[in-house]
Amino acid sequence: MIMDNNEKHMTTKLPDNWEWATIGDVFEFQYGKSLPKKKRNQNGEYPVFGSTGQVGYHDEYIVNGPGIIIGRKGGAGEVSICHKNFWPIDTTYFIIPPKYILLNFAYYLLKYADLQKLDTSTAIPGLNRNDAYKIKIPIPPFPEQHRIVEKIERLFAELDKAVEELKKAKKKLELYRQSLLKAAFEGRLTEKWRREHANELESADELLARIKAEREKRYKQQLEEWKQAVKEWEAQGKPGKKPKKPRKPKELPPLTEEELAELPKLPEGWRWTRLGEFIHRIEAGKSFKCYEYPPKNEQVGVAKVSAITWGEYDENESKTCLDPRKINPKLIIKKGDFLFSRANTIELIGACVIAKSVNRKIMLSDKTLRIVFTESFDEFFLYYLRSPNGRKEIKRLSTGNQESMRNIGQERIRQIATPICGYREVIAITKELNYRISKINHLSQTITKSLARAEALRRSILKKAFSGKLVPQDPNDEPASELLKRIRAEREKEAPKTKRKRRRRGK
Repeated sequence: MIMDNNEKHMTTKLPDNWEWATIGDVFEFQYGKSLPKKKRNQNGEYPVFGSTGQVGYHDEYIVNGPGIIIGRKGGAGEVSICHKNFWPIDTTYFIIPPKYILLNFAYYLLKYADLQKLDTSTAIPGLNRNDAYKIKIPIPPFPEQHRIVEKIERLFAELDKAVEELKKAKKKLELYRQSLLKAAFEGRLTEKWRREHANELESADELLARIKAEREKRYKQQLEEWKQAVKEWEAQGKPGKKPKKPRKPKELPPLTEEELAELPKLPEGWRWTRLGEFIHRIEAGKSFKCYEYPPKNEQVGVAKVSAITWGEYDENESKTCLDPRKINPKLIIKKGDFLFSRANTIELIGACVIAKSVNRKIMLSDKTLRIVFTESFDEFFLYYLRSPNGRKEIKRLSTGNQESMRNIGQERIRQIATPICGYREVIAITKELNYRISKINHLSQTITKSLARAEALRRSILKKAFSGKLVPQDPNDEPASELLKRIRAEREKEAPKTKRKRRRRGK
């Protein structure tokens, strides 16, 4: 793969004064040194670098900067720059460029080299420096390095400004989304609608009474069907197991005064209740060993926790089950299912989505649940559980370490305090949110595409820079071949010293 990449580079024609070299010809990757977080002084003067960039400070340093840091484990191939003395930890390499290579030029050149493609690890991404040393890189004359860096930094500064504005716009959209959801579930979004339909409104109490009556009617029907099934089972000589008696709907305790005191006030006709009043059933799969790749063709998968976020249901975030005894067709996720993450980080616990498209056979897991609501409340509660008040309730009822994984069991999901109004207003709220949220999503996607274009433009600038097309050439510049000769001579001069040092260490 490396040779193919090098051959491709070598076919690129460089300007006359440029030369091809390998990373190993020009740079030496040196290992960082361990510095556990608990031993760092975050009020120290010197930056500490990990694989993905700066991770803190310390009052000591091990490298006389400036220098470049390369991710070795974790963020393999990530490139960072530091203009002062620093401490690179043991998951990194560091580079001090030779004096004939500008620091900032070396930084952009290594970004262009795309070291991330050399990831050689399976579980934790890893970079082998010997592989990196083989990569071909273009070297321009020293004066042109200055011109290239100056042009890149001017263009990147303009790009960074545009990206910052796009990120601000995206953040404002998200704030508006949360403000909209908060208004919806405090009754402010449909104030005008309520005034216009004042004589037609069903109260929340009436809705709850109707749902309760329908639930009891359904239970009685299930009970009669069970009794008939038992009679037939007995008449047949009691083969197999006795038909299972349907479970009587469990009465949920009303919200306490303490709970109500923590919740926002609601409009007349609304009330606070528990989410369980609207849940027909909750379904969960089981945990068992699977293969860590998504299923193909007719294979059956199991959803990972990461399949459910604040975006859409992601079928690719799944494992493969090759044991037919573990496959339960009733647990296969279907289009339109309401999916809920019951175990995740503090930010993603309770994340929920409605599966819009299903192309693979993926089963629920013990951490990814399917909630079946009564009537047509799926979208209403999807929006509520994503709202500030809904998120607050989920976090309140979840358990576990605040900094790592959190859990919320099925009974606690049923305990979530939720606002409710009449059914017609539920539909009005859902319709209004669908319209407005779709507009927000469209704008957000537009911004995301613009950010992707900005990143593509950044790569294009680097490509032009390192093919000699970003700045004009000066035929009076000393050729890069002379520069490389001096680098080679200095490294050969330093080599005996390095060897003597190593012999002394071995004594």
